[in-house]
Formats: sequence, C-alpha cells, structure tokens
Amino acid sequence: MGVLNEMVYDNKARPVRMRTDDYYSGYTQVDTKFNFIGNPVYAQTQHRKDGTMQPVTVKDAFTYDARERPLTHTHKIGSLPTQLMAKNTYDALGRLESKKVGGTDITGSTSFQNVDHKYNVRGWLTDINNVANLAVAGAPVDLFAFKLNYNIVENNINGAVSPLFNGNIAETFWRTSSDNIKRKYGHTYDYQNRLLDAWYQVPNTAVPLTNSYNEHLTYDTNGNILTLQRNGEQDIANSVIGIDELVYSYDDGNKLLGVRDYEMFSAGFNDGHTNPLVDDFEYDNFGNMTRDRNKDIEGVVYNHLNLPTEISFGSLGTIEYLYGATGTKLQKKVNEGDGISITDYRGGFQYTNNALDHFPTAEGYVKATSNASAGGGNTTVYNYVFNYTDHLGNIRLRYSKDPQTGQLAILEEDHYYPFGLKHKGYNAKHEVFEVSLPNTITLTPVTPLTGDSYKYKFGGKELQSELGLEMYDFGMRNYDPALGRWMNMDPLAEAMRRHSPYNYAFDNPVYFIDPDGMMPGVGGFANVDSNTSTGSFETSGGFDVNTVDKKGNILETQYHADVNDAGNAASAIAATIDHGGSGVALQSSSAQTRGDGEEGQDLLVNPTGLGIRNDAGGKGHYGAPRGSRQHYGLDLQSIDGQDIISPVSGSAINSSFVNSKGITIPTIVIIPTDANLGFNKLEILYVGPVEGGWRNISGGDVIGQSVNLQSLGYPTNVGPHVHVQMKLDKARINPTPYFFER
Repeated sequence: MGVLNEMVYDNKARPVRMRTDDYYSGYTQVDTKFNFIGNPVYAQTQHRKDGTMQPVTVKDAFTYDARERPLTHTHKIGSLPTQLMAKNTYDALGRLESKKVGGTDITGSTSFQNVDHKYNVRGWLTDINNVANLAVAGAPVDLFAFKLNYNIVENNINGAVSPLFNGNIAETFWRTSSDNIKRKYGHTYDYQNRLLDAWYQVPNTAVPLTNSYNEHLTYDTNGNILTLQRNGEQDIANSVIGIDELVYSYDDGNKLLGVRDYEMFSAGFNDGHTNPLVDDFEYDNFGNMTRDRNKDIEGVVYNHLNLPTEISFGSLGTIEYLYGATGTKLQKKVNEGDGISITDYRGGFQYTNNALDHFPTAEGYVKATSNASAGGGNTTVYNYVFNYTDHLGNIRLRYSKDPQTGQLAILEEDHYYPFGLKHKGYNAKHEVFEVSLPNTITLTPVTPLTGDSYKYKFGGKELQSELGLEMYDFGMRNYDPALGRWMNMDPLAEAMRRHSPYNYAFDNPVYFIDPDGMMPGVGGFANVDSNTSTGSFETSGGFDVNTVDKKGNILETQYHADVNDAGNAASAIAATIDHGGSGVALQSSSAQTRGDGEEGQDLLVNPTGLGIRNDAGGKGHYGAPRGSRQHYGLDLQSIDGQDIISPVSGSAINSSFVNSKGITIPTIVIIPTDANLGFNKLEILYVGPVEGGWRNISGGDVIGQSVNLQSLGYPTNVGPHVHVQMKLDKARINPTPYFFER
C-alpha cells in the first residue's frame, strides 16, 4: 500500500499539475492555469476513488480586478450549471467589504446571501452582516450575523467585562434567522491573557444576563485548567442548569490524571469513572493518552508520528485509522457491535462505505446523494451546501436550497462555548438530504438512526463521535472540547516552553486558533500586529538578535521565531560579550535596543531584551519629564505576556502596591546577593502574576510575565513596557548604565 504524489511545473516554476495516485487505483489530479503574473485563472480537478468508479470533474474559475484582487470565484461539476462561490467588493483600503455567495446567476444579482464585513480603525473585523437587523433592504434576508467588540463594551456586567485594547475580544454577538434572537458572550481575562469567564447574555430582554451558557475557568502557572464551571441545556433566564463543575488533577509533567465533576449531570463532560483510587487517564512514554476510563477507552495504539492507529473500547468496539507517510488521514474504520462503517478520505473527497458522500468547496461543500432512477441503476445528485463561519473559522450555520420548494433552508446551527463544546437547548433544527422516493431528494430531519455524515464544526474540524469518542481531529492531534485540552503532547512544544504542551490555543480560544494541532496562531480576521497581539508566540516575522559595534555595524545576527528565545539570547550576549566596544541588539518590526559597554564594566541581563520605551504616552528614560516631576526609573519595552528575566541573583517576591491613582500595580522586588553592585534593591513593575512568598533566584531566571497596561487602567497611548527602578538604601539609582551605556 502507498500513495504516490507527482508535481509538474511550467518554465516559471509554477505547479501546473498535481496528481496523487493511491493504493486503490484511484487518483486525484489538479490542473491549474495561471495568468501572466501568476494568479490562477482556473483549477480543474479530476477525481476517481478506484478503478470501478466514474471520475468526478470539478472546475474552479477565478477573475480579478485591476489591482489583482480576487473578484469572482465560480464552481462547476461536470456539465452541471456553474455555481457562484463568491463575488467580492472591497472598500477604499482594500479590505473585503461584501461577498455575494451562492446561486447559478454568476453576476451575483440573485445570489443566495450577501455577506458584509465591517472593520474598526485598526483594521480588525467587527461585523459579519448586521447583528441588529437581518433584513437589509435590497438584499436577501441574512441567515446569520456576527459581531466583535474589542475596546467597546455594551454590558460590563458590574465591571466584570472591560474594554480591551490589545486585540483581545471583549464581547461576541450572534443572531440567526431561525428565531431572530440576538445572543452574546462577554469575556474576562487574566494578566496572561487567558480566558477566565464567558458570560452568556440575551440583550434587549427582561433579564439580559441569563447565564444559561456561562463558562468559568482557573489555571495553574503552566496554563493547565484547574477548574471549569459550565451551564447549559436550556436558554431560560430563570432556570439555569449547571452541567459541569470540574476539578482537574495533574502529575508533575502536565499530564491530566483525573477529572472530578461535582455536578451530577450527564451533559457536558461525562464523569464516567468515579473511583478515586484509580486515575482516569494513562499515557505512554511520549505523553500520548492511552486510556480514558471516563469514555471506556481501554487502549490507544500510536504510530511513529504519535497519531492514533487504533482506539479500543473493549467489548464495545474499536476505531482504526490509516495514514499516509506524512500523517494525512486516509481511512477510518469503526467496528461497533455487529456493524462496520468505513470512511475514506481522498484529497477532500469523502466516502462512506464506498459511496461518495461529499467534497469541499471554498464556501462549504457539495453533498452527493445516490438516487435510484425509475429505469433502474443509480445516479448521483449533487447539492451545494454553504457554511457561515465566524472569525475563527468555526462553522456556525449551514444552509442550502431546498430541492422541493426552491427556497433557502437552514440545515444546522452550531454555536459553541469558548473551548468548543456545542450549545444545546435552542435552534436545534437539523436536516440532511435523503432519498424519500425514486428520483426524489428531500430535506429530512436527522434522527439517531439516520445521523449526519458531515461532522465538521468547531474550527472547521471533524467531530469524531463514534463510540462516544467526542473528540475533534485537528490533523496532528485530537482535541476534547468538554475538557478544553489535547490528548497528545504538542509536537512543537519546545517553541512554546512556558505553556503546557496540552493546553488549547494559549488558553485564549476566543482569539487564537490551531489550524492543524501543531501550534496556535491568530484567527483569520483578528489583529495580527506582532507588537500589539496577545500571547507569547504570534509574531509572523520573528526576531533578529544582532551583535553590533559602537557605530551600529552588525557583527553577527541570530534569528529566533519566539520572542522569549530572542530575549534570552540578547540577554545572554549582553552578559558575555567582550566589552571592548560591542553590544547587542534585538530587532523586531519596530523595536531595537543596543548596549555598548566599556572595558572592564559588565552589563546586567536586560529583563525584556528590548529597548527603552518612547511612545505617544511618554518617554521612558531615567529623568524624563512627567508633568511637574521627573521619571525616576527606566521603562523597557515589552510584549504583553512575554517572559521577564531577572537581571541579578538574589531573593525575590512577587507582590503588588496601590499607586496614587488607586491602581494596583503588580511588582517583583529583588534583593541582590552581590553587595557590590551599587544598589541593594531592584523593583520591576507591571510583572505578574502576584503570588508566592520570598524565593531564591539566579540571574537569567524567568520571574514572571509582562502585564497588559490597559488592563490596569492606563490609556491606550501608553505602549507595553515594564518599569525598572533601583535604590541604594533610600537613594534612587539610575538603572540605565546597568543595561546600556556606562
């Protein structure tokens, strides 16, 4: 068995043919024609599962405007009518303003839906359609609308939800045409930008804060979830049901050992194993979960890529997987009771028990239904299904044209808790295409017997619900939305060392996505500015650590993708270089620092590895004017959430104090061991978390993370930084020579 991939290029090294031949004598071939500057004019796909089947031919065609922006995208199956995927219009800044989707009128005049987008002044997405009004004059009634609030809060829930200025999302709203009710979440975060609370609300009602689908979390210092409280099952304000009150327990290696649910309710997480003397979970030597007693999983076998090849549920059955050499899933076989179900994955074309079920399009998928013709034999009927997705790519609503009435019909709605579990208790309509009579395809309500073969939901990923598994397959790992955790180690854990290798999306699933289970990234429409975004690993360009001489000439350059690695490297160079006139610089898109030492004088480790703050909110050098007074400290640029490094060895405590404006300032105080430094007390402000007592530290140790200043009440023109101040007894000392020039 094997899969053969072939690539053919033109004389400009563009891939004009990509072909995959599989072990069933099937193939998928994509031929692409490019225009002069390299944009695809069309891509024609031919697919056949095996030698006994007729090939399916699909053609995607594209046009562009004068600025080479995608203008139209059409889709055609064989000789069937051409379907409009998208007709785009853009605003004056080049952002997607409107998209007409669906229908055989490729001009877009009678499209199924008009999907409108709005943005704030920073270019961040704020609206998909109008959540206040689905019936816009001159356009089809919107089936779905979505809204994001960042620095505007419509209901602060007695101060629990605050305006945010670092790209974090304060509120999300949604509305569908099923019941035309606007719903929303208000979000709160800790200093590490981890989600703490999701407050569910139904605005413009007698009781807006219904709490019906709240989610509340706490974490340990590694980012593992310690507790999770969740409500659900019905959207009734005066009758809230608590479905989960989870308490997590771990070993010393971030592996989850057990979860105890103190809510006696089977919805949400099902605590199927309550013996306190035996752990719920077991793992192999590579950190892969091999047993889950809550789900009756008795064993999991993994291949060399740490992908599961067999999941055993004992006498209940098994799930078996087949992969290609690169980890691409090719087949899933479910043995359940007396029946066997086989799902084949062939380059996007998905088969159930050897019958083509569906294949993807740019705006959803095509459902293939085998229909017995009156004269004998079978024909395949294709129905286009379109997806509405939110800013993270979560599928929120699926719709299609009813083959009997010719009207648009909603097939299913999926609305989620922040960590991916689906809401239950409202807008539960769920229909699929079925053959009711020969030559008659109808939309039929889903039942436990019929089910729905299209299981792509949260993150656009496939939910594996067979045998009660209830995990999403992200490609390289499997994710449990009821627990908010992966069941496997992060393959790139070394790139995000301060995070638990099992946490999902840096514990901020409202902002981050994980496209393939390898590494979190910023959602498609969220803020992607590396200087203002949240978390510790989201810069796309990385950082250069440059060793420079006194004239600024670069002597050596090191590249680091992770800001923490770059900061550590810069600090290490600054502490060890020959101080005959060289220094160190850490460069990102807008930040550079340089330290020039003189012979015989040592530089301390720079806590952030970045330079002195100089922004619209003021200058950060020692002695800078602050109204009627001077700035008696040094402000070092930082990135929200980055690791802060101790400049010296000594005794330290993470504490806080209330300043003259009533703001609580998280601070670390260090008493250095070396009595000959010229100072005997070092304070670094805006460093969290505030926890623990006095402890011994060494120079270069991570002592905390930088805190977002707007969360402390500072205005938006004050850029991210930490404040360093030194004292010798009661006398103030200028910190600048210790980190830069002496």
